[in-house]
Amino acid sequence: MAAARFAHVIIHHRLDGLCSAQQRAPFQRNPRACGMSTAGSSLNIGMSSFEAEYTHKVPCRGAAIRSLRSSLLCTLSRTSLLAVLSASPALSQAVIEGGAAVFVPETQSSPWSVGGRLTVGRIGSGTLEITEGGVVSNADSRIGDGSGSGVVTVSGPGSQWNNSSSLSVGITGSGTGTLEITDGGVVSNTNGYIGFNATTTGTVLVNGAGSEWNNSSGLIVGLVGNGTLSISGGGLVSNTTSIVGSDAAATGMAAVSGLGSQWNSSSFLTVGHSGIGTLTITGGGVVSNTSGTVGFNPTGTGVALVSGAGSEWHNSGDLIVGNLGAGTLEITDGGVVSNTASVVGSNPAATGIVTVNGDGSQWNNSSLGGLEVGFMGNGTLTVSGGGVVSSGLGRIGNGVGSVGSVTVSGAGSQWNNSSGLIVGNIGDGTLAISDAGNVAASTAILANFAGSSGTL
Repeated sequence: MAAARFAHVIIHHRLDGLCSAQQRAPFQRNPRACGMSTAGSSLNIGMSSFEAEYTHKVPCRGAAIRSLRSSLLCTLSRTSLLAVLSASPALSQAVIEGGAAVFVPETQSSPWSVGGRLTVGRIGSGTLEITEGGVVSNADSRIGDGSGSGVVTVSGPGSQWNNSSSLSVGITGSGTGTLEITDGGVVSNTNGYIGFNATTTGTVLVNGAGSEWNNSSGLIVGLVGNGTLSISGGGLVSNTTSIVGSDAAATGMAAVSGLGSQWNSSSFLTVGHSGIGTLTITGGGVVSNTSGTVGFNPTGTGVALVSGAGSEWHNSGDLIVGNLGAGTLEITDGGVVSNTASVVGSNPAATGIVTVNGDGSQWNNSSLGGLEVGFMGNGTLTVSGGGVVSSGLGRIGNGVGSVGSVTVSGAGSQWNNSSGLIVGNIGDGTLAISDAGNVAASTAILANFAGSSGTL
């Protein structure tokens, strides 16, 4: 792989032993920006095999350094020099590390095209800022890789970071990555990962009207590591499938807050797949997807909170709270959740808990298949403080070995079943109504089959 093929290269060189103290002085005096002559030199691109072979070929010439600042930027962190060169079309890969910072278009011309991988923060820290309509494009990208920490900011109308492949924030080793998309900046990629491997930490912030993170494939918040996604101030995130807290060792947190803030998944959304997942929708934020699951696998623990007027979670398909694991859904202070059919406590050993509390709080089940509280697992539904639940057919304790419990209490609190209501349908079901709460159904059945029990 000849170095001449690369137009933009990032090279990491050790100055000690290669240059005298006098030759190093220009770098040390001005660590934010400097130039270097590389005519006739072969350059490494952050790959260890090339680094060992070519490091000694880059000359240290103070006069040349001072005269070529327009063509090269670098940052010195003690004995590390990382340089970013601009030439013609594209390079195989680029690495920003060793305390380096690259600013597009302020110090690196725009558009900046990297034909292969772009890594920000692999050894030590790395910073990339794309502002003022700057554009960066590459194949896949990594923020916070190995022992490094990386921060990428994409801010302002017209500012873009285009990844033709995946984007990982906090990917290997103890890597820590942060991606901030603000004030109309746009980031695009195929799959998105936040907290890829164990011991990694990834954080993505999408804030402000026009700010977008577009994933043409799936998005995982906490794959094996720790992942955080925050969407606020009218920011938008889109993807196909979405998982918060994927692996058993993972912790994922997603928050959507503020009017106009949206997280749109064209496929399913799972909160607590095998790990710990939390979804918070507040202040008028909106989340939409097809089917939704909270607490998917036996090791999965999921919590979803929808709170405040205008805060909404739209499931165009079914919603399961406690599939094989533990799931909790809280709808409070005017929050709204909608879906077709729903199950609370779906399978043996699963636990599902749903609370609908406060004026304006609603859980709308549009399917005639309705709402099942305790299908084969343990399910609990509490409606209080003026909350309202609507469904087609309501069933409490609907499967063998299931235990279901529903409590409706307080003035204005309602559970409206457009079809029938069965309390104890093969399993054990309990319905408690108190303090002016109201339950409506065309028909009601207690203990529908032999072996079931129903209590009202």
